[in-house]
Amino acid sequence: MQAYQENSPKNTNAPRTIDAIYLRPTNNMQGGHELMDLNSGRVITRPRVFEIPVTPIVIRAVEAMAEAQGIKSLKLQNRRKTIFYPADWIAGVDYYENNNNEEENDDADYVENEDNDNN
Repeated sequence: MQAYQENSPKNTNAPRTIDAIYLRPTNNMQGGHELMDLNSGRVITRPRVFEIPVTPIVIRAVEAMAEAQGIKSLKLQNRRKTIFYPADWIAGVDYYENNNNEEENDDADYVENEDNDNN
C-alpha cells in the first residue's frame, strides 16, 4: 500500500506517500485506515491509501523486520486458535513430482494388465 503523507510545508520535494502494509479500517466516525509503516514498523492512521502490487523491496523489508523480531514462521489463526492453512493445500493432493510419475506408471501397469487379460 501507499499511504498518503501530510507534509508541512506542502511545497517541498518530500514524498507524499509512504510504503505501508494495510491492517484494518479505523473504528471511528471520520474513517481512515490503520497501517504498519514499513520504515519504522509503527502502526499509523491515514485518511487515504492507494493499493499497489507487492514489490520485492516490500518483501525484503517485511522479511528483515521479521528476522529482527525473531519471527521464523507465520501461522494465521482465528480467536479460537484454529489455524488457517494456505488455500493451495488441497486435501489428498500431493504436489511432489515423484508421486506424479508413480501415478503415471500405475496407469501404464493397469493398461498392460488389461491387455494381458484379453490374450
